Amino acid sequence: MRLQRAVILLVFLLGACGEPAVVTPVATEVSPTETPVLPTATALPVQESVPQETAEPVATDAPVYVPLDPEDWMSWPMEPLVSPAMREVYLRGQANGLDLRALSIFGDCQSAPEDFLGYYLDNPEAYAALPAELQETVDHFSDSLTRNSPTAQPGATAGALLWSGWPDGDFSNCLKNETPAACELRNHRPAFVIINIGTHYETRNERYMRMLVDMLLEKGSIPIITFKADNREGNHTINLGNAALVTEYQIPYWNLWQAVDELPGHNLYVKEGEEALGEIYLNEVAQEAQRRTALQVLNAVWRAVEQP
Repeated sequence: MRLQRAVILLVFLLGACGEPAVVTPVATEVSPTETPVLPTATALPVQESVPQETAEPVATDAPVYVPLDPEDWMSWPMEPLVSPAMREVYLRGQANGLDLRALSIFGDCQSAPEDFLGYYLDNPEAYAALPAELQETVDHFSDSLTRNSPTAQPGATAGALLWSGWPDGDFSNCLKNETPAACELRNHRPAFVIINIGTHYETRNERYMRMLVDMLLEKGSIPIITFKADNREGNHTINLGNAALVTEYQIPYWNLWQAVDELPGHNLYVKEGEEALGEIYLNEVAQEAQRRTALQVLNAVWRAVEQP
């Protein structure tokens, strides 16, 4: 009698700076995109079973990505665990011709190059004090860290970056009626974008943030959303909304709130002449925490998607 051969098919499912502009972006300026999906699984070919010795399980310390609860954003780690979906975005960016050594900043005046990551190129002592791994990250993105950009300007909001009438600066590389975000993506072609806005905000902030995230993911740029250090709005609406987007899209975040949480009052102060804005400005100690932790997050995200 012929023996029936067992066939086993295994399918693995991978699984701040002056008053903000009041703007009304036109939604048609931004191309909609679908939420990125996790990589689809491919079934292994069917093979005849062959008796084999049982292999010893291989121990691994690799963490498994699990979406976090947006309501608990204050307790999230400062540095994210990068989801598998971001590797697919990274590969899409390569296919679209993005510059893998380019970083863009979507931020306000506290994201200005001389105060933010460009500081490490302008100050050799600060650069030398970094661990070797972070020095390598500075070197990798060095052409981006000191450049002036239409997306990193005083008073920036998510809506302003989607409005072709802002900012007023001379950005000759931008086309007529082109938004700052679209101009930056077209000219700089960044593989990574730190979204460091929210201190200045508007009524439809979460809607505009979603539009920015959709735009970046469609291009293949990996967005890194910041949880800001202040609570100017009074009820943490901005950070809570950002946390919801992080969980929904499985995108990286930078928990600046967590990074400065042990500093008294987050070392924020009221700037003379801008008392109406309240305590939104980072003092020197908080600024150092800002740029150091931003670099740590950028380093983690870049290495996770480039060498998965």
